[in-house]
Amino acid sequence: QQTTDNGFVLLGYKEQQQMAPMDVYLIKTDDNGNEEWSQTFGSNGNDHGFSVKQTFDGGFIATGFYNGGGIYLIKTDNNGNEQWSQVFEDAYFQGNTNKETGSTGYSVQQTLDGGYIITGYNYANSNGDGIYLIKTDTNGNVTSAINIPIYPNRKLENTVDMLGRETKGKKNEPLLFLYDDGTVEKKITID
Repeated sequence: QQTTDNGFVLLGYKEQQQMAPMDVYLIKTDDNGNEEWSQTFGSNGNDHGFSVKQTFDGGFIATGFYNGGGIYLIKTDNNGNEQWSQVFEDAYFQGNTNKETGSTGYSVQQTLDGGYIITGYNYANSNGDGIYLIKTDTNGNVTSAINIPIYPNRKLENTVDMLGRETKGKKNEPLLFLYDDGTVEKKITID
């Protein structure tokens, strides 16, 4: 992402040495791509960064994956120094302690109230895959969290075209799939 000084901020992960644990890696460059500073964060485990944005105060907010299964949220100052971090464990959302899942934050944005909103994904476990939507205050404390199941137990009841007429479906035509749980999906099959 481009920063307010026309430089760039990049986020990913870094192996400290070959086959070693990975840490979240944050890099700030000038407008020509020359590194100004870099920082690493994490547990010396399997940590990854996926999304970073500049915050209202000139610092940065980043999200990703924390070793052991959890959404990682990191707030830094304008030089990349950590101000605080939070890990939202899978158990927080699932109501269990299954550590074989991998909740990951894929996108983060600062909200107008100074807090943050994170979207993420939970990989398959006994409760099924799901999309997370997390809202925090300015210190990263959760104010609301929703786990939206991707594959709920539902049955297809009907397929209709955009005018509401029942159809078997045609290629390149938008269709609405109506399910018994009240959900509707709009799909287009492209030939």
